[in-house]
Amino acid sequence: MMRPFAGILLGAGLVLAGCAEKDVVLPGERIPVRAGDGVGVIAAATTTGSVPSLALAAPRRLGDWPMRVGNAANDPAHATLSPAPRLVWSANVGAGDSRRHRITADPVSDGSRIYTLDARATVTAVGLNGAVLWSRSLVPPTEGAGEVSGGGVAAVGGTVYISTGYGRLHALDAATGGERWVQRVDAAITTPKVAGGTVYLVSRDNRAFALDAATGRIRWELPAAPAAAVMATAPAPAVTDRAVIFPFGSGEIVAALRQSGTRVWGTSVSGKRRGVAYNEVGDITGDPVVASGKVFAGTSAGRMVALSASSGDRLWTANEGAVSPLVVAGGSVFAVSDRAQLLRLDAETGEVIWRSDLPFYRNTRLKRRQGIYAHFGPVLAGNRLWVASSDGVLRGFDPVTGALSASVEVPSGAASRPIVFGDALYVVGRSGTLHAFR
Repeated sequence: MMRPFAGILLGAGLVLAGCAEKDVVLPGERIPVRAGDGVGVIAAATTTGSVPSLALAAPRRLGDWPMRVGNAANDPAHATLSPAPRLVWSANVGAGDSRRHRITADPVSDGSRIYTLDARATVTAVGLNGAVLWSRSLVPPTEGAGEVSGGGVAAVGGTVYISTGYGRLHALDAATGGERWVQRVDAAITTPKVAGGTVYLVSRDNRAFALDAATGRIRWELPAAPAAAVMATAPAPAVTDRAVIFPFGSGEIVAALRQSGTRVWGTSVSGKRRGVAYNEVGDITGDPVVASGKVFAGTSAGRMVALSASSGDRLWTANEGAVSPLVVAGGSVFAVSDRAQLLRLDAETGEVIWRSDLPFYRNTRLKRRQGIYAHFGPVLAGNRLWVASSDGVLRGFDPVTGALSASVEVPSGAASRPIVFGDALYVVGRSGTLHAFR
Protein backbone atom coordinates (compact mmCIF):
# COMPACT_ATOMS: atom_id res chain seq x y z
CA MET A 1 0.00 0.00 0.00
CA MET A 2 2.95 2.33 0.59
CA ARG A 3 4.87 1.76 -2.64
CA PRO A 4 2.59 3.54 -5.08
CA PHE A 5 2.43 6.56 -2.77
CA ALA A 6 6.22 6.65 -2.59
CA GLY A 7 6.36 6.55 -6.36
CA ILE A 8 4.07 9.57 -6.54
CA LEU A 9 6.33 11.50 -4.18
CA LEU A 10 9.37 10.58 -6.22
CA GLY A 11 7.69 11.76 -9.41
CA ALA A 12 6.68 15.02 -7.74
CA GLY A 13 10.29 15.56 -6.65
CA LEU A 14 11.49 15.13 -10.24
CA VAL A 15 8.92 17.66 -11.44
CA LEU A 16 10.03 20.17 -8.81
CA ALA A 17 13.66 19.66 -9.74
CA GLY A 18 12.84 20.30 -13.37
CA CYS A 19 10.96 23.48 -12.49
CA ALA A 20 14.07 24.85 -10.78
CA GLU A 21 15.74 25.32 -14.17
CA LYS A 22 15.25 28.74 -15.72
CA ASP A 23 12.85 28.82 -18.68
CA VAL A 24 14.33 29.84 -22.02
CA VAL A 25 12.24 32.66 -23.50
CA LEU A 26 12.37 32.57 -27.26
CA PRO A 27 12.84 35.96 -28.93
CA GLY A 28 10.43 37.32 -31.53
CA GLU A 29 6.94 38.72 -31.93
CA ARG A 30 4.04 36.89 -30.27
CA ILE A 31 1.15 36.36 -32.70
CA PRO A 32 -2.10 34.94 -31.27
CA VAL A 33 -3.33 31.73 -32.84
CA ARG A 34 -6.86 33.07 -32.84
CA ALA A 35 -7.32 36.69 -33.89
CA GLY A 36 -9.09 38.80 -31.31
CA ASP A 37 -8.68 36.10 -28.65
CA GLY A 38 -9.43 38.02 -25.49
CA VAL A 39 -8.15 41.40 -26.58
CA GLY A 40 -11.60 42.98 -26.77
CA VAL A 41 -11.15 43.85 -30.45
CA ILE A 42 -13.40 42.43 -33.15
CA ALA A 43 -11.41 40.99 -36.02
CA ALA A 44 -12.70 41.03 -39.58
CA ALA A 45 -14.92 38.08 -40.40
CA THR A 46 -13.17 35.11 -41.95
CA THR A 47 -14.89 33.12 -44.68
CA THR A 48 -14.50 29.62 -46.05
CA GLY A 49 -14.83 30.78 -49.66
CA SER A 50 -17.10 33.04 -51.68
CA VAL A 51 -19.92 34.44 -49.55
CA PRO A 52 -23.36 33.45 -50.88
CA SER A 53 -26.15 35.99 -51.01
CA LEU A 54 -28.79 36.11 -48.32
CA ALA A 55 -32.48 36.67 -49.06
CA LEU A 56 -33.87 37.94 -45.77
CA ALA A 57 -37.55 38.71 -45.27
CA ALA A 58 -38.21 42.44 -44.92
CA PRO A 59 -38.21 43.68 -41.32
CA ARG A 60 -41.63 44.06 -39.75
CA ARG A 61 -42.75 45.78 -36.59
CA LEU A 62 -43.35 43.25 -33.82
CA GLY A 63 -46.02 44.10 -31.27
CA ASP A 64 -44.65 41.95 -28.44
CA TRP A 65 -42.03 39.39 -27.39
CA PRO A 66 -44.00 37.14 -25.00
CA MET A 67 -41.57 34.25 -24.55
CA ARG A 68 -37.88 33.41 -24.63
CA VAL A 69 -36.76 33.38 -28.28
CA GLY A 70 -39.86 35.33 -29.25
CA ASN A 71 -42.58 32.78 -29.97
CA ALA A 72 -43.64 29.17 -29.45
CA ALA A 73 -41.45 27.81 -32.28
CA ASN A 74 -38.40 29.80 -31.10
CA ASP A 75 -38.35 31.38 -34.58
CA PRO A 76 -39.29 35.08 -34.38
CA ALA A 77 -39.67 37.27 -37.44
CA HIS A 78 -37.08 39.77 -38.66
CA ALA A 79 -37.92 42.82 -36.49
CA THR A 80 -37.67 46.51 -37.27
CA LEU A 81 -34.97 48.51 -35.48
CA SER A 82 -32.83 51.55 -36.12
CA PRO A 83 -29.43 50.71 -37.67
CA ALA A 84 -27.83 52.81 -34.91
CA PRO A 85 -30.01 52.50 -31.79
CA ARG A 86 -29.32 54.72 -28.78
CA LEU A 87 -29.98 54.20 -25.08
CA VAL A 88 -33.25 55.95 -24.17
CA TRP A 89 -33.85 54.80 -20.58
CA SER A 90 -32.73 52.37 -17.87
CA ALA A 91 -34.69 50.90 -14.97
CA ASN A 92 -33.53 49.04 -11.85
CA VAL A 93 -35.17 45.58 -11.83
CA GLY A 94 -33.44 43.91 -8.87
CA ALA A 95 -30.30 41.98 -8.01
CA GLY A 96 -27.61 41.59 -10.64
CA ASP A 97 -24.89 39.04 -11.25
CA SER A 98 -22.60 38.16 -8.38
CA ARG A 99 -20.14 35.43 -7.51
CA ARG A 100 -22.91 33.04 -6.42
CA HIS A 101 -25.90 34.30 -8.39
CA ARG A 102 -26.63 34.86 -12.06
CA ILE A 103 -29.39 36.38 -14.13
CA THR A 104 -30.58 33.57 -16.42
CA ALA A 105 -33.89 34.95 -17.70
CA ASP A 106 -34.34 37.00 -20.84
CA PRO A 107 -36.89 39.81 -20.55
CA VAL A 108 -40.29 39.24 -22.17
CA SER A 109 -43.19 41.52 -23.05
CA ASP A 110 -46.91 41.29 -23.79
CA GLY A 111 -46.66 44.58 -25.68
CA SER A 112 -47.74 46.81 -22.78
CA ARG A 113 -45.22 45.85 -20.08
CA ILE A 114 -41.77 44.25 -19.90
CA TYR A 115 -41.18 41.51 -17.33
CA THR A 116 -37.81 40.51 -15.88
CA LEU A 117 -36.47 38.02 -13.34
CA ASP A 118 -33.41 39.04 -11.36
CA ALA A 119 -30.62 36.88 -9.91
CA ARG A 120 -32.49 36.34 -6.62
CA ALA A 121 -35.99 35.32 -7.75
CA THR A 122 -37.66 38.73 -7.89
CA VAL A 123 -39.94 39.41 -10.87
CA THR A 124 -40.53 43.01 -11.96
CA ALA A 125 -42.92 44.65 -14.41
CA VAL A 126 -41.71 47.77 -16.21
CA GLY A 127 -43.72 50.12 -18.41
CA LEU A 128 -42.63 50.98 -21.93
CA ASN A 129 -41.51 54.37 -20.58
CA GLY A 130 -39.13 52.76 -18.05
CA ALA A 131 -41.35 53.17 -14.98
CA VAL A 132 -41.37 50.23 -12.55
CA LEU A 133 -45.02 49.16 -12.16
CA TRP A 134 -44.75 46.32 -9.63
CA SER A 135 -42.21 43.91 -8.18
CA ARG A 136 -42.64 40.61 -6.32
CA SER A 137 -40.22 38.24 -4.60
CA LEU A 138 -40.81 34.56 -5.43
CA VAL A 139 -38.63 33.17 -2.64
CA PRO A 140 -40.69 30.50 -0.83
CA PRO A 141 -41.52 31.24 2.84
CA THR A 142 -39.56 28.17 3.94
CA GLU A 143 -36.42 29.11 2.00
CA GLY A 144 -33.74 31.71 2.55
CA ALA A 145 -33.44 34.64 0.18
CA GLY A 146 -30.50 34.35 -2.19
CA GLU A 147 -29.96 30.62 -1.75
CA VAL A 148 -30.46 29.86 -5.46
CA SER A 149 -30.85 31.65 -8.78
CA GLY A 150 -32.13 30.68 -12.19
CA GLY A 151 -35.40 30.45 -14.07
CA GLY A 152 -37.27 32.10 -16.91
CA VAL A 153 -40.37 34.12 -17.81
CA ALA A 154 -43.29 34.03 -20.28
CA ALA A 155 -46.21 36.48 -20.55
CA VAL A 156 -49.34 35.22 -22.32
CA GLY A 157 -53.04 36.04 -22.02
CA GLY A 158 -52.78 38.46 -19.12
CA THR A 159 -50.70 36.05 -17.01
CA VAL A 160 -46.97 36.03 -16.32
CA TYR A 161 -45.46 32.56 -15.83
CA ILE A 162 -42.17 32.46 -13.93
CA SER A 163 -40.00 29.43 -13.23
CA THR A 164 -37.42 29.59 -10.45
CA GLY A 165 -34.43 27.73 -9.10
CA TYR A 166 -36.57 26.81 -6.09
CA GLY A 167 -38.45 24.28 -8.23
CA ARG A 168 -41.67 26.26 -8.52
CA LEU A 169 -43.69 27.64 -11.41
CA HIS A 170 -45.65 30.78 -10.53
CA ALA A 171 -48.58 32.30 -12.41
CA LEU A 172 -49.08 36.00 -11.65
CA ASP A 173 -51.58 38.58 -12.83
CA ALA A 174 -49.74 40.61 -15.46
CA ALA A 175 -51.28 43.94 -14.42
CA THR A 176 -50.85 43.72 -10.64
CA GLY A 177 -48.42 40.88 -9.86
CA GLY A 178 -51.11 39.13 -7.81
CA GLU A 179 -50.67 35.38 -7.50
CA ARG A 180 -52.98 33.10 -9.48
CA TRP A 181 -51.39 29.74 -8.63
CA VAL A 182 -48.08 27.99 -7.80
CA GLN A 183 -46.98 24.49 -8.84
CA ARG A 184 -44.02 22.62 -7.32
CA VAL A 185 -41.87 20.20 -9.30
CA ASP A 186 -39.08 19.93 -6.69
CA ALA A 187 -36.22 20.77 -9.05
CA ALA A 188 -34.90 23.92 -10.69
CA ILE A 189 -36.87 24.74 -13.83
CA THR A 190 -35.89 26.14 -17.22
CA THR A 191 -37.91 28.75 -19.13
CA PRO A 192 -41.63 27.99 -19.59
CA LYS A 193 -43.22 27.97 -23.03
CA VAL A 194 -46.98 28.63 -23.30
CA ALA A 195 -49.17 27.50 -26.20
CA GLY A 196 -52.81 26.43 -26.54
CA GLY A 197 -53.63 26.80 -22.85
CA THR A 198 -50.70 24.61 -21.76
CA VAL A 199 -47.38 25.50 -20.14
CA TYR A 200 -44.42 23.33 -21.20
CA LEU A 201 -41.16 23.26 -19.29
CA VAL A 202 -38.15 21.12 -18.33
CA SER A 203 -36.72 20.61 -14.85
CA ARG A 204 -32.98 20.48 -14.31
CA ASP A 205 -33.27 16.88 -13.12
CA ASN A 206 -34.41 16.08 -16.69
CA ARG A 207 -38.16 15.78 -16.53
CA ALA A 208 -40.50 17.46 -19.01
CA PHE A 209 -43.89 18.72 -17.89
CA ALA A 210 -47.15 19.93 -19.41
CA LEU A 211 -49.31 22.02 -17.05
CA ASP A 212 -52.76 23.50 -17.41
CA ALA A 213 -52.15 27.22 -17.92
CA ALA A 214 -55.30 28.22 -16.02
CA THR A 215 -54.88 26.06 -12.91
CA GLY A 216 -51.27 24.81 -12.82
CA ARG A 217 -52.42 21.19 -12.68
CA ILE A 218 -49.86 18.78 -14.17
CA ARG A 219 -51.35 17.14 -17.26
CA TRP A 220 -48.46 14.82 -18.04
CA GLU A 221 -44.79 14.23 -17.32
CA LEU A 222 -42.00 12.78 -19.49
CA PRO A 223 -38.63 11.64 -18.05
CA ALA A 224 -35.25 11.63 -19.82
CA ALA A 225 -31.77 10.30 -19.02
CA PRO A 226 -30.07 11.99 -16.04
CA ALA A 227 -27.28 14.51 -16.52
CA ALA A 228 -24.15 14.71 -14.37
CA ALA A 229 -24.01 18.50 -14.74
CA VAL A 230 -25.88 21.28 -16.50
CA MET A 231 -25.15 24.87 -17.46
CA ALA A 232 -26.56 27.89 -15.64
CA THR A 233 -28.90 28.70 -18.52
CA ALA A 234 -32.64 28.37 -19.02
CA PRO A 235 -33.33 26.86 -22.48
CA ALA A 236 -36.96 26.70 -23.58
CA PRO A 237 -38.89 24.01 -25.48
CA ALA A 238 -40.14 24.64 -29.00
CA VAL A 239 -43.78 24.00 -29.90
CA THR A 240 -45.24 22.98 -33.27
CA ASP A 241 -48.85 22.36 -34.27
CA ARG A 242 -48.49 18.69 -33.31
CA ALA A 243 -45.58 18.28 -30.91
CA VAL A 244 -43.44 19.96 -28.29
CA ILE A 245 -39.66 19.57 -28.57
CA PHE A 246 -37.84 19.47 -25.25
CA PRO A 247 -34.11 20.23 -24.66
CA PHE A 248 -32.55 18.26 -21.79
CA GLY A 249 -29.36 18.76 -19.81
CA SER A 250 -28.19 15.31 -20.88
CA GLY A 251 -27.92 16.50 -24.49
CA GLU A 252 -31.14 14.77 -25.48
CA ILE A 253 -33.79 16.36 -27.66
CA VAL A 254 -37.19 14.69 -27.36
CA ALA A 255 -40.40 15.37 -29.30
CA ALA A 256 -43.71 14.49 -27.60
CA LEU A 257 -47.33 14.90 -28.66
CA ARG A 258 -48.70 18.10 -27.15
CA GLN A 259 -51.95 16.65 -25.82
CA SER A 260 -50.87 13.26 -24.46
CA GLY A 261 -47.11 13.52 -23.91
CA THR A 262 -46.57 10.41 -26.02
CA ARG A 263 -42.96 10.29 -27.15
CA VAL A 264 -42.66 10.70 -30.93
CA TRP A 265 -38.90 10.62 -31.31
CA GLY A 266 -35.73 11.31 -29.38
CA THR A 267 -32.08 11.82 -30.19
CA SER A 268 -28.89 12.73 -28.40
CA VAL A 269 -26.60 15.53 -29.59
CA SER A 270 -23.38 13.62 -29.05
CA GLY A 271 -19.81 14.72 -29.63
CA LYS A 272 -17.68 17.38 -28.00
CA ARG A 273 -14.88 19.80 -28.68
CA ARG A 274 -11.51 18.39 -27.72
CA GLY A 275 -9.07 20.05 -25.37
CA VAL A 276 -11.46 22.07 -23.21
CA ALA A 277 -12.85 21.23 -19.78
CA TYR A 278 -16.40 22.41 -20.49
CA ASN A 279 -16.88 19.65 -23.08
CA GLU A 280 -17.94 17.36 -20.24
CA VAL A 281 -21.21 19.30 -19.95
CA GLY A 282 -23.40 18.43 -22.94
CA ASP A 283 -26.39 20.59 -22.03
CA ILE A 284 -28.60 21.92 -24.84
CA THR A 285 -27.77 25.61 -24.59
CA GLY A 286 -28.78 26.54 -28.15
CA ASP A 287 -32.57 26.23 -27.71
CA PRO A 288 -34.26 24.12 -30.42
CA VAL A 289 -35.59 26.24 -33.29
CA VAL A 290 -38.26 24.85 -35.63
CA ALA A 291 -38.02 26.27 -39.15
CA SER A 292 -38.85 24.87 -42.60
CA GLY A 293 -39.63 21.40 -41.27
CA LYS A 294 -36.32 21.14 -39.43
CA VAL A 295 -35.13 21.45 -35.83
CA PHE A 296 -31.85 23.29 -35.23
CA ALA A 297 -30.12 23.11 -31.84
CA GLY A 298 -26.69 23.25 -30.21
CA THR A 299 -24.84 22.17 -27.08
CA SER A 300 -22.33 23.81 -24.79
CA ALA A 301 -19.87 20.98 -25.54
CA GLY A 302 -19.27 22.08 -29.14
CA ARG A 303 -21.91 20.60 -31.46
CA MET A 304 -24.79 21.91 -33.56
CA VAL A 305 -27.31 19.73 -35.39
CA ALA A 306 -30.18 19.88 -37.85
CA LEU A 307 -32.91 17.29 -37.40
CA SER A 308 -36.08 16.36 -39.24
CA ALA A 309 -38.95 17.84 -37.24
CA SER A 310 -41.21 14.89 -38.09
CA SER A 311 -38.84 11.98 -37.44
CA GLY A 312 -35.85 13.34 -35.54
CA ASP A 313 -33.47 11.97 -38.18
CA ARG A 314 -30.08 13.68 -38.18
CA LEU A 315 -29.59 15.84 -41.29
CA TRP A 316 -26.17 17.25 -40.42
CA THR A 317 -23.80 17.87 -37.53
CA ALA A 318 -21.43 20.84 -37.21
CA ASN A 319 -18.38 20.79 -34.95
CA GLU A 320 -19.41 24.09 -33.37
CA GLY A 321 -21.32 24.70 -30.16
CA ALA A 322 -24.11 27.21 -29.54
CA VAL A 323 -24.30 28.96 -26.17
CA SER A 324 -27.44 30.94 -26.93
CA PRO A 325 -30.58 30.49 -29.08
CA LEU A 326 -29.99 30.25 -32.82
CA VAL A 327 -31.39 32.41 -35.60
CA VAL A 328 -32.56 30.67 -38.78
CA ALA A 329 -33.19 33.02 -41.72
CA GLY A 330 -32.61 33.21 -45.45
CA GLY A 331 -31.30 29.64 -45.75
CA SER A 332 -28.65 30.23 -43.07
CA VAL A 333 -28.20 29.49 -39.39
CA PHE A 334 -26.59 32.12 -37.15
CA ALA A 335 -25.18 31.34 -33.70
CA VAL A 336 -22.77 32.51 -31.03
CA SER A 337 -20.38 29.59 -30.63
CA ASP A 338 -18.75 28.08 -27.57
CA ARG A 339 -15.49 29.68 -28.74
CA ALA A 340 -16.87 33.24 -28.74
CA GLN A 341 -17.49 33.55 -32.46
CA LEU A 342 -20.57 34.68 -34.34
CA LEU A 343 -21.15 32.10 -37.07
CA ARG A 344 -23.14 31.85 -40.27
CA LEU A 345 -23.78 28.27 -41.39
CA ASP A 346 -25.54 26.88 -44.46
CA ALA A 347 -28.92 25.61 -43.23
CA GLU A 348 -28.88 22.71 -45.72
CA THR A 349 -25.39 21.37 -45.07
CA GLY A 350 -24.16 22.84 -41.77
CA GLU A 351 -21.00 24.18 -43.44
CA VAL A 352 -19.59 27.38 -41.94
CA ILE A 353 -19.87 30.31 -44.36
CA TRP A 354 -18.17 32.90 -42.16
CA ARG A 355 -17.08 33.39 -38.57
CA SER A 356 -16.56 36.69 -36.78
CA ASP A 357 -14.53 36.81 -33.55
CA LEU A 358 -15.97 38.26 -30.36
CA PRO A 359 -13.92 39.15 -27.27
CA PHE A 360 -13.06 35.90 -25.52
CA TYR A 361 -10.72 35.87 -22.52
CA ARG A 362 -10.74 38.79 -20.08
CA ASN A 363 -6.94 38.78 -19.93
CA THR A 364 -4.72 38.10 -22.90
CA ARG A 365 -1.86 36.65 -20.83
CA LEU A 366 -2.12 32.88 -20.80
CA LYS A 367 -1.31 32.44 -17.09
CA ARG A 368 -3.81 35.11 -16.00
CA ARG A 369 -6.91 34.00 -17.89
CA GLN A 370 -9.40 33.94 -15.04
CA GLY A 371 -12.63 34.19 -17.01
CA ILE A 372 -14.27 34.75 -20.35
CA TYR A 373 -16.80 37.22 -21.68
CA ALA A 374 -20.40 36.08 -22.07
CA HIS A 375 -22.25 36.79 -25.32
CA PHE A 376 -26.03 36.73 -25.73
CA GLY A 377 -27.65 36.44 -29.12
CA PRO A 378 -27.88 36.84 -31.98
CA VAL A 379 -31.20 38.57 -32.64
CA LEU A 380 -32.13 39.59 -36.19
CA ALA A 381 -33.46 43.16 -36.37
CA GLY A 382 -33.06 46.08 -38.74
CA ASN A 383 -31.02 43.97 -41.21
CA ARG A 384 -28.40 43.32 -38.55
CA LEU A 385 -27.52 40.52 -36.16
CA TRP A 386 -27.36 41.94 -32.63
CA VAL A 387 -25.18 40.40 -29.91
CA ALA A 388 -25.16 41.80 -26.37
CA SER A 389 -22.01 41.06 -24.37
CA SER A 390 -20.81 41.18 -20.78
CA ASP A 391 -17.92 43.41 -21.83
CA GLY A 392 -20.43 46.27 -22.06
CA VAL A 393 -21.09 46.44 -25.79
CA LEU A 394 -24.12 45.76 -27.98
CA ARG A 395 -22.80 44.88 -31.43
CA GLY A 396 -24.56 44.77 -34.79
CA PHE A 397 -23.18 42.58 -37.59
CA ASP A 398 -23.93 42.41 -41.31
CA PRO A 399 -25.72 39.03 -41.74
CA VAL A 400 -24.36 38.62 -45.26
CA THR A 401 -20.65 39.09 -44.57
CA GLY A 402 -20.31 39.03 -40.78
CA ALA A 403 -18.71 42.48 -40.73
CA LEU A 404 -19.20 44.60 -37.60
CA SER A 405 -21.42 47.53 -38.59
CA ALA A 406 -22.71 49.02 -35.31
CA SER A 407 -21.60 49.30 -31.71
CA VAL A 408 -23.47 50.67 -28.67
CA GLU A 409 -22.47 50.78 -25.01
CA VAL A 410 -24.46 48.65 -22.55
CA PRO A 411 -23.90 50.05 -19.03
CA SER A 412 -22.49 47.37 -16.67
CA GLY A 413 -22.46 44.80 -19.48
CA ALA A 414 -25.22 42.49 -20.70
CA ALA A 415 -26.67 39.56 -18.75
CA SER A 416 -29.45 38.53 -21.14
CA ARG A 417 -30.27 38.02 -24.78
CA PRO A 418 -31.82 41.14 -26.32
CA ILE A 419 -35.47 41.25 -27.29
CA VAL A 420 -36.89 43.50 -30.00
CA PHE A 421 -40.45 44.78 -30.43
CA GLY A 422 -42.12 48.10 -31.10
CA ASP A 423 -38.99 49.36 -32.91
CA ALA A 424 -36.99 49.12 -29.66
CA LEU A 425 -34.40 46.72 -28.25
CA TYR A 426 -34.32 45.73 -24.57
CA VAL A 427 -31.58 43.95 -22.63
CA VAL A 428 -30.92 43.27 -18.95
CA GLY A 429 -27.54 44.41 -17.64
CA ARG A 430 -25.32 42.56 -15.18
CA SER A 431 -26.09 45.11 -12.45
CA GLY A 432 -29.80 44.22 -12.54
CA THR A 433 -30.84 47.09 -14.81
CA LEU A 434 -33.17 46.90 -17.81
CA HIS A 435 -31.94 49.04 -20.71
CA ALA A 436 -34.04 50.26 -23.65
CA PHE A 437 -32.50 51.24 -26.99
CA ARG A 438 -34.30 52.91 -29.88
